[in-house]
Amino acid sequence: SSGLPVSYTAATPASVCALDSGKVKTVGVGQCTVTASQGGNGNFNPALSLSSTFNVIYRWDGFLQPVNDTAHTGGYESKFKTGSTVPLKFQLKNALGTPLQQLTPPTFSRGTNRGSCDTYTNTETVAADDPTAGAEYRWDSSAQQYIYNFSTKNLTAGEYRVYAGLGDGITYSVDICLTK
Repeated sequence: SSGLPVSYTAATPASVCALDSGKVKTVGVGQCTVTASQGGNGNFNPALSLSSTFNVIYRWDGFLQPVNDTAHTGGYESKFKTGSTVPLKFQLKNALGTPLQQLTPPTFSRGTNRGSCDTYTNTETVAADDPTAGAEYRWDSSAQQYIYNFSTKNLTAGEYRVYAGLGDGITYSVDICLTK
């Protein structure tokens, strides 16, 4: 109520957020702490500084084709033949929607056979001559996307959940149906 100006500072790495014309601008992922301060004068003591911390995460738009991302689209679950290598593709983006590569590689894992596939499935095909089929994970710099080649060799028919763990601590998953 003093009417004195309030100043703001961002006490985080410049790779996460910064102040730009009095507004917080996110530029990366991690924790961003903004502190508001108000100095005093001959009539008013300085106000207590107040800080607010929030997490900045990657923008995730879902898995890309040939996998149907049922978690984000509500569409048909992708169905592949056992023994195939399924390329799970996704992009990470900053707050402005620009694709980017995270500093540490994502982690990938899969769950056990969950039983019968969903009622709504859509048969997908994968290129048999993919030169990267042997590479389990890679960053495709030309398409600015991650590709995890999910090998279905030695798996039985059924539904499997595959997970992608990101550097911001969030894990996303997609269900894939395997048939004989």
